[in-house]
Formats: sequence, C-alpha cells, structure tokens
Amino acid sequence: MEVMVAEYAVATGDPDILGEGCAMLATLANSFAASGHLVRYPARERVRGVIGDALRCGGDCDDDGFATAIGRIARTCDAGIVIAPDEILADLTEVVEESTVNLGCPSKSVRNCADKLICSSILSANGIAVPRVIDDADAGGMCGTGGADAGARYVIKPRSGCASEGISIESEKVNLSDDFIVTELVSGEHLSASLVIGKTALELTVNKQMVEIGTETIEYNGGVVPYQTPRWDEVMDTAAKAADVLGCRGYVGVDIVAGDELYVVDVNPRPTTSILGIAKVIDHEIGDLIIRAGLGELPESVGITGTFEFTKEMLGCIFLQDSQ
Repeated sequence: MEVMVAEYAVATGDPDILGEGCAMLATLANSFAASGHLVRYPARERVRGVIGDALRCGGDCDDDGFATAIGRIARTCDAGIVIAPDEILADLTEVVEESTVNLGCPSKSVRNCADKLICSSILSANGIAVPRVIDDADAGGMCGTGGADAGARYVIKPRSGCASEGISIESEKVNLSDDFIVTELVSGEHLSASLVIGKTALELTVNKQMVEIGTETIEYNGGVVPYQTPRWDEVMDTAAKAADVLGCRGYVGVDIVAGDELYVVDVNPRPTTSILGIAKVIDHEIGDLIIRAGLGELPESVGITGTFEFTKEMLGCIFLQDSQ
C-alpha cells in the first residue's frame, strides 16, 4: 500500500512543535515502511531519519497550503493519516476522507473531541467522570461569593487546544470569551491510555504523564511508557468507554487524572507523543496495527517489553538517534 502521513509541524515549519512533529512523523512513517508500505509525507524538505518520499509543501506553506498538500498527496495514496493541532484537525481530516481511506478518527468524532466543552458534555452524559465545568452561575464562587468551593483552584483552557498549551490556573473570577472553558482542578496521578480502535478496541499501554502543576500554570514535560499502575484495568476500561461514546477510531490517546475517581480530562483523536515509546515496547508494528484497524482485523492483545521514558527536550532528537 501507499500511505500518506501528514504531520503539521514538519510541513509548515512551526518551530514550537517541530521536534515533537518530527519524532511522531518518523515513528509512524518508519513503522509503516517496516510493515511493507510506501510512505509519502508533505514537508518543506526531506527529514533526516524518516523513511519515505518527502513531497514539498512549499516554502510558505500555511494552514491552507497544508490542506492543499494533503488533498494532492492523499489522492495518490491508498490510505492516509493526519496529525495536526486540534482546532484544524477536523477540517484536515475531512480532506483525507474526501481523497482516500482515512486511517484516523472520523472528522465528526474529531470535532467533538477537539471542543473540550462538547467533549465533557458527551462524556458526562454517558456516566464518565470529568472535571466539573464552571458556568456563569458558578463563577461567583471563584471570588468567594458562593457557588464554587472556597479556596478551590480552577483550570482555564481554550475550548480547542493541544497538551498544556494556553492553560492557566486561577482562584479568582475572570472574564472569558466563549473560546475558553473553566473547570475545577482535580487532584490525582496524571496518566494516559493509548488504544487502537477498529471493529474492536485494542489496548496498548497505560502511560505516566510528567505534569508539573505550578501556582498559575500546568506544564507537560514528558512521559513514561508503559506505567505499571494497580489501576491499569480500570484506566483502560474508562479510556475505551470514552473513545467509544465519542466514536473514535484508529489511534486514540485518553488523558486521565486518577484521584478518588478516574477523571477524563482530554481525548486525543490522533497519535500522541506516547506513540514514540509505544513503538519501542510493543511486539507489533504500530503502523500495521493502525492499518489493520482501518482495513482489517486487530489482534486480541499486544506484548510489552521494557519501558521508555522521554522528556520534551528529547523529542526533537529521538528520531535521529535510531537513524545514526
């Protein structure tokens, strides 16, 4: 098969996420290639350590140029997958759906996952615990005048956004536009669950997220894959249920805070940074599993050997280490 892997940062040159983008592109492209497939990917230039054909997106490739490149390349391939910021991922997924077989989540599912208010509402309505959303009626309590708990802290984040980008912590009332959501700050261990979903849901790993919660900020600093927690089965069951009610397919990452309950704080309908470690510790090619989820049958389980730990600073170098 000919497979398109379209990664936003590599194509557009976004410096803030370029290291992470290169590492995820290399992981997926090289795994598809190891499974016997030809890979094509849009890029400003060929990326060292990535097996496949780099097709120029153009020196001034912006969001529109990236979408155009996806459509052009996807039409020459048997299947494709796109990795991009949440706020544009659904539109780009629609381009893939119109052009070839989409190996990622359906665009409708992506839209529901990307909007954190809608996502929380769907999960809560299906009995899945999420951090309480603070609406206008509760907001007064953030000033100690009723509604929310005195002394509580609250998370303010864009309704669409990736990882800890644009997130802040407040204890007082703030005036926000409809582009933001306010939730309670729940305490517990920060974990994620990674799955591949087709006709069945294949559990991959539970991972530890290195999250630093400061006075006013939340910072994601890396992860450990896998992470042996006594709540493994509980975490996987919660993640699989969340992915199911949101209609996710392909590779899915579910962020969970394990406290008195398991709180789902984010559902990522796309490859996440944990895939870097997953590709190294499971006994299957992750690329083959993604294709089998879209076009065939998944195995009942995967074997896991070893542990892989990474930091944000390592992301830009991981894909080079294996190619040298």
